[in-house]
Amino acid sequence: MRFPSIPFPQWTLPEFLGSRLFWAYTVYTFVAFVVALIFVFPHDLVVQHALRKVDRGPLALRVQNAGLAPLKGYELTGVRIGGTEEGQPPLLEITSLWARPLWSEWIKGNFTAAGIGAELYGGRIHGGISYREASISGTLQWEQLQLNRYRTLLAQLEEGQLYGSVSGTISFELRGKAFQQGQATGELNIDNLRLEKVKMNGWPVPDVSLKQVKSKFRVSPGKIDVTDLAASGDLIVQGSGQITLREPYGESGLNLRLTVAPGPQASEMVKAVLALLPKPAGGKPDAPVTITGTLAHPRIR
Repeated sequence: MRFPSIPFPQWTLPEFLGSRLFWAYTVYTFVAFVVALIFVFPHDLVVQHALRKVDRGPLALRVQNAGLAPLKGYELTGVRIGGTEEGQPPLLEITSLWARPLWSEWIKGNFTAAGIGAELYGGRIHGGISYREASISGTLQWEQLQLNRYRTLLAQLEEGQLYGSVSGTISFELRGKAFQQGQATGELNIDNLRLEKVKMNGWPVPDVSLKQVKSKFRVSPGKIDVTDLAASGDLIVQGSGQITLREPYGESGLNLRLTVAPGPQASEMVKAVLALLPKPAGGKPDAPVTITGTLAHPRIR
């Protein structure tokens, strides 16, 4: 059987180099090479090298992998912030963190703006950041973060479990060397906060259920100012105060002033514990209490 012959154009080398076919093939090969190089490039090694060159202050920052991800942009996985001591859980664990161009800002000529997204603790974070005049500013919103997955907080419990769904927003501006200076303000909401069979410092804590906890906060270097703290449920709580940040995080100092009263559905055990709280001499039952000490060893007076 004879197969039909396929005619090929008879080109000389100069004619071939000047043909559309040659340039189309050249462009295709170059684009394919660049795309393949971008995806197989050892981004994680570059990120690790960059982290070693940056002064990160007291918070250790570790990244497991880095690279390009379809539909996400540039992605970092296995991000760990803090937790330098052996056996100490990180302050923050991020399963996946990615950034991509923020087109709504790019069309305005702001090419340093980026959209940010993250997955952590069963929830997600989304928002945008922008780099201008040696500072980074942005706004982030987080949704459905689950407290029972937050190891740093659970490490403060000897026994029992903590549940709750966290949402909120934060606006921030970072500046200075390695962006260690700056400030942030935001709001925090916790829905359906529950403590079940908890024991702390050798003492059992009554089971407590709070329908909602709300607070505003302001973060500056080394401290967090808490304002407009309010909770409803088994306890009615109002207060404000300050947390001084230290490493390890359990040694962070507390200075909170709270008014605590039993809610309509509070159990007799909760009411009995509240009756044992220290009060000022001659103070009313709903007199404010002050919480000092540290996160790991709080004191009430």
